[in-house]
Amino acid sequence: MKKIKIIIACFFALSVQAQIYNDYIGAGHSEGITVTTSHTMSGTDARATIDAAGMNAERMEASRFLIQSTMGFEDTDIDEVLDKGFSTWIDDQMAVTPTLTTPEVRGVWQDLQLWRASNNLDTVDVFGPATVDFNYGYWQIQMTEDDLLRQRVAWALSQIFVVSSNSDLGGYSDRLTRYYDILVDGAFANYRDLIEDITLSVSMGYYLSHLNNPKEDTLNNIHPDENYAREIMQLFSIGLYNLNNDGSQILDTANNPIPTYDNNDIKELAKVFTGLYPGGVNMYVTWTNTPYFGLGLWGADLT
Repeated sequence: MKKIKIIIACFFALSVQAQIYNDYIGAGHSEGITVTTSHTMSGTDARATIDAAGMNAERMEASRFLIQSTMGFEDTDIDEVLDKGFSTWIDDQMAVTPTLTTPEVRGVWQDLQLWRASNNLDTVDVFGPATVDFNYGYWQIQMTEDDLLRQRVAWALSQIFVVSSNSDLGGYSDRLTRYYDILVDGAFANYRDLIEDITLSVSMGYYLSHLNNPKEDTLNNIHPDENYAREIMQLFSIGLYNLNNDGSQILDTANNPIPTYDNNDIKELAKVFTGLYPGGVNMYVTWTNTPYFGLGLWGADLT
């Protein structure tokens, strides 16, 4: 059996001071340092990797700006920002015609159906685009279209006003594309109006359960679903606690945070989100041509 000897050295001191280094690499400091590389491109110097020679600070700032304000960009976009400046670039982007998701995704779906048919393959997703078609269409837009800022804002809004394909919404992407287009359309609009559009979306109504929400009937112990009423305050608008303008919490005299709403507020607000049902019937329904209160998810026109 092999023996492993472990030597533990313990050093004790009343105080330990950090050593101050006067030598460092990078940030323009390269004195006494030789840099070699396996390959050197014409007109370049390996020393630039540490002494920042040739660094274009303005171009780097423009690149960082675009990283924050787009889903991806090219060198020509950097040139445009440098030429226009940040503010003008933003103004011009807000004027670009929105690229909606629904036409792109439906086009992808139709192309795939035709391709499968021409290759004697069974057609799939005959009831409309599925989640994979949404993904194809979405990334096609991100990689090719010009409304860069709007698409980034729409994505950010989708992280707040969340619905998910990991539900019954995932089977038919017409629901998700029309919902996402609400975010694209409302990216630069009034936030109050955007909340109303989201509220009246059948996809959100299904996902946060205020679709076909019944009115209160105390005699029969029926009460409106409170899920959306809670989430619209907690996640979509005022949040849990009163805040100062700098985002810090406002505290009461006992240094406790002050809630923005209580359970009674939720119960009362839930009464607002009742009586909402689909505005149309999808093309595959055979038992009715008229939407009605209580019409199920699969019978509704979710676009």
